[in-house]
Amino acid sequence: AGDIAKSRSVSFSAQSAAGSAQAGCSVTLIGQLSDCAALPEDLLKKMVKRTGLTAEHLVSRSWVKLEPEHVHVVDRLSATEAWVGTEDFAAAEPNPLAEDLGEVMQKLNVEFRHDLARLAAMLTDTNESETAGSQILSVDPLGFDLA
Repeated sequence: AGDIAKSRSVSFSAQSAAGSAQAGCSVTLIGQLSDCAALPEDLLKKMVKRTGLTAEHLVSRSWVKLEPEHVHVVDRLSATEAWVGTEDFAAAEPNPLAEDLGEVMQKLNVEFRHDLARLAAMLTDTNESETAGSQILSVDPLGFDLA
């Protein structure tokens, strides 16, 4: 924390876990920190849910916000890697399915495994027995990735 107090220039990188549907995907933010007077109510509710900590505990902490000046994205699913404009990054909307993605994919892969194999066979013009292990790798509002 002492270094951050001296220099407000920071970088933050997040990468999807190995073995997850988004394995190899990452985002790196480089920019300046600014102090937060208070956590927005919607963010506070999400943090309580995700961390198990009380709202009182979270609001008693000091918080800072990273104001990105440079954004680098790696998307292994679409085989893209790029520096993204900060305006585009700020305007980006999160996948509305993200919080429930694991549960959604598990349900689809288990309950619809025969349908997925049939779809994969049709798309690849192969026999359904060859696509029996097909699974959905990712789901977003535009569709899903099937392997």
